[in-house]
Amino acid sequence: MQANGFERSKADPCLFYTWRNEGLVIWVTWVDDNMVIAPPNIVEREKDMMKKHFECDDIGSLSEYIGCKIEKSNTSRAIKITQPVLVQSLQDEFELPNGVPPTTPAK
Repeated sequence: MQANGFERSKADPCLFYTWRNEGLVIWVTWVDDNMVIAPPNIVEREKDMMKKHFECDDIGSLSEYIGCKIEKSNTSRAIKITQPVLVQSLQDEFELPNGVPPTTPAK
């Protein structure tokens, strides 16, 4: 990644970023899963660059990544990331139906 002009984030060693003429490019890598965040006109070029160095499968637009559900709004240019599986497992573990805690500390 660094050979292609990316810097590793000090906050997260799995996040790499660089500025191209067209804008910011962010790569997130977790084991063998990768995600690129960039303006649309840059994404294909960045994926092609990565394919030159690694064997990659392009699964298209991202809807899930390492247990997170990802929703993108083109109109508001917003990204919503949730972890519904984790939330459900915590609700089950602590017996919180619909995420509502008991009204008293004792059952």
